[in-house]
Amino acid sequence: MAQKPRTLYLIDSHAQLYRAYHAIRPMFAKDRTPTHAVFGFGNIIRSLRTRNKPELLAAVFDPHGPVKREEVYNQYAEKLGKAFSGYKSQRDAMPDDLRPQIDLAYELCVGYGIPAIRLDGYEADDVLGTLAHLARAQGLDVVIVSGDKDLLQLVDDKIKVFDPMKDIMYDADTVQALKGIRPEQIVDWLGFMGDSTDNIPGVAGVGDQTAVKLLQNHGSMDKALEHYRKEFEPRKEEVLAFVTAHEADCEKPKEQRAGIKPPKGVKVVDAYLFAQQERAIASRELAKLNTHLPLPLDLEALRCKPPRAAMLAPLLRRLDFNKFLEDINQDELKTFE
Repeated sequence: MAQKPRTLYLIDSHAQLYRAYHAIRPMFAKDRTPTHAVFGFGNIIRSLRTRNKPELLAAVFDPHGPVKREEVYNQYAEKLGKAFSGYKSQRDAMPDDLRPQIDLAYELCVGYGIPAIRLDGYEADDVLGTLAHLARAQGLDVVIVSGDKDLLQLVDDKIKVFDPMKDIMYDADTVQALKGIRPEQIVDWLGFMGDSTDNIPGVAGVGDQTAVKLLQNHGSMDKALEHYRKEFEPRKEEVLAFVTAHEADCEKPKEQRAGIKPPKGVKVVDAYLFAQQERAIASRELAKLNTHLPLPLDLEALRCKPPRAAMLAPLLRRLDFNKFLEDINQDELKTFE
């Protein structure tokens, strides 16, 4: 009987912290340190350890400073035009009461014996993608713990994404069933509809369901755009003139808009799909994760270890997470009372 492959669990730490921050009412330690996000994050890692008993586990964090992905985004600025004002420039600043909880979550992981990874210059999503592909190449199964839709592009026969908030394990069949598209179409889907969180514009007027229908009908972004090129190339000047006028009209206050009509037989969204092809392709490239970072896969370094009482007990007491203290060996815990 073939031996079951080992599984590497990877936690998308920032995504889980943001979700916990918004899902749980504000909590504070005795010294008024905000704790609700790290409390929710702590419950996720405790549940993961209890339910799955992972041998290999790591929590991946975003770096504190700038990331190289900003350089990639700037390469596409011209193609994206005024729709693009910089990578994540439209994202709200991190809430002041969440910021200190990021490093507390990092400390919590270390205390629980969970390897914590923060790679200078690289976003957590790209680190997750790289580690997942490296593990896959070595024959391991991979489970990424995240609710981030961007990471669904990594799903294949060896890589899954587990959303702990919804308790959904996304394999290829689940992605198809719940999203209506295959994992390999996720990047095209994101390119069509954009992502306001990362300031990826996509094609104007194309949302989730329209993007899904385009991929169901044509199979890929390239084939969909080829369809619109063939259909509207004979009317190129007419369609482009409409899009230019329509964009200008939409920028006016609602009460001042003229209500520009598309050419006969042309839907507004189809006109934009023809006119904004470069923008669609650029948006797709920006949504694509980099899975080739200069990062080794050291399985021994990713081994999940028992909680470190000397580090964890004082941290849990400082945060008033008294329930979590039961996770520590009670004989060891007495040493730190």
